[in-house]
Amino acid sequence: MRIGVASIALEANTFNPLPTELEHFRAGVFLRGNEIWQLESAHHELGGFLAGLKQEQIEVVPLLVAAAAPGGTIPVATFDTLRGMLQEELRKAGPLEGVLLAPHGAMVAENAADADGCWLKEVRDWCGPDVPIVATIDPHANVSPQMVAQTDALIAYKTNPHIDQRTRGLEAAALIARAARGEVRLHQAACFPPIAIEIERQYSSSGTCAELLEKSRQLQNQPGVLSSSIILGFPYADVAEMGSAAIVVTDGNIASPEPYAQQLGQEIWDRRLHLKSHLTAPPDAVRQAAEFEGTTCLLDMGDNVGGGSPGDCTGLFHELQAQRVGPALGVLIDPDAARQAHSIGTGATATFQLGGQLPGTAGAPLYGSFRVTALSDGRFSEDQPRHGGQQHFDQGLSAVLEKDGLTVIAISKRVPPFSLRQVTHLGVDPGRFRVLVAKGVHAPVAAYAPVCSKFIRVNTPGITAADMRQFTYDHRRCPLFPLEMETDWEKEIAFA
Repeated sequence: MRIGVASIALEANTFNPLPTELEHFRAGVFLRGNEIWQLESAHHELGGFLAGLKQEQIEVVPLLVAAAAPGGTIPVATFDTLRGMLQEELRKAGPLEGVLLAPHGAMVAENAADADGCWLKEVRDWCGPDVPIVATIDPHANVSPQMVAQTDALIAYKTNPHIDQRTRGLEAAALIARAARGEVRLHQAACFPPIAIEIERQYSSSGTCAELLEKSRQLQNQPGVLSSSIILGFPYADVAEMGSAAIVVTDGNIASPEPYAQQLGQEIWDRRLHLKSHLTAPPDAVRQAAEFEGTTCLLDMGDNVGGGSPGDCTGLFHELQAQRVGPALGVLIDPDAARQAHSIGTGATATFQLGGQLPGTAGAPLYGSFRVTALSDGRFSEDQPRHGGQQHFDQGLSAVLEKDGLTVIAISKRVPPFSLRQVTHLGVDPGRFRVLVAKGVHAPVAAYAPVCSKFIRVNTPGITAADMRQFTYDHRRCPLFPLEMETDWEKEIAFA
């Protein structure tokens, strides 16, 4: 028995003016054929695929893995190249008894708004209707009917921060093994309630989101239910599929998934008023941090690098200085500042202009005289499961800059705050700061929880702002709660 393994993955923010080019995939994870085996121990689903199929004593046929950091829409040439590479690997692979895939679920290309549905269909066309295709997706996917139609099972991560990706990969490998052996007949259905879940409400460990995930877990106790997933959606992709979903996979020999998918979709809809954001303005967030005795992490939602923002917005840094709250530490993506620091060396002091310069930024640059206290090439590793499951990072030339109670780490590449090693590999002890600024919403919590006893999600401006009303959507479904508060469930519910 031979099972193919492949991934083309990007979380595409259509409000980011910079396209995600082929070079960004090559700078991320870009592997072909047997090169993919180096991911066997990875904390994400690709590692789970490889290890799980090995446990099942099934031959793995590694095809293509291409993943880029969250960013803008993919140009036509890049998307066509990636699809061509995957088709070439499929031709070389020969007949397969199944395929395990890892799309993100919120990828957008210039020539395919539903980019994941597009390449999933091409895999289906190649394999034929009878070969099982099982795919893992990020719960920040904008699931389309096409994605549902072209796969036999879609399995979303259950945690946000995403620390269960390897577990989901193992689950997917076990499921496709059963399907390929004829032990189960996969049958899948999806429900699309007319609601977009705002990003600030998408934390999986408490609140309404945790309740929904528990409902999903309970559903899997029903006879014949093999998998159930809550899809939170990605509000920064202006596409028709933007919004939430519920997906249920059953053994078609025992149960139908449709009523269960509708039940789970109803659970989302019934909690819609509790899924509206609770927003805290930057001045209030900084004041709260100043009043708290321990270390507070201010989560800069508007400049969420893991959601496709530039990572150089300065608003929270200006507010910390204005209120004279510190000592404070944060990371800014500023390659010019990092190069300048490396040119003058550790211990030197110079005038820097930090942040506020990249396309999509919000806020004026930070000007001032900063002292360079540490330098690195930006390479580090993470040995614990953190959001995204990544183990090895390269954020380019990096520098620690200090001034009047404010410490800024300037980095050169768009690496999100998914690992505390981003800070500690430079010799910086984050525990000595009163305030840490992390450019994210929920993902940084997994990394920063060991040193922060309080997290405040801050309503900062930017291309990942928490308030969806700040964006102009041209392609989303309408009406959609909470953008249209009077949305009618009965009229707008959809199924696939």
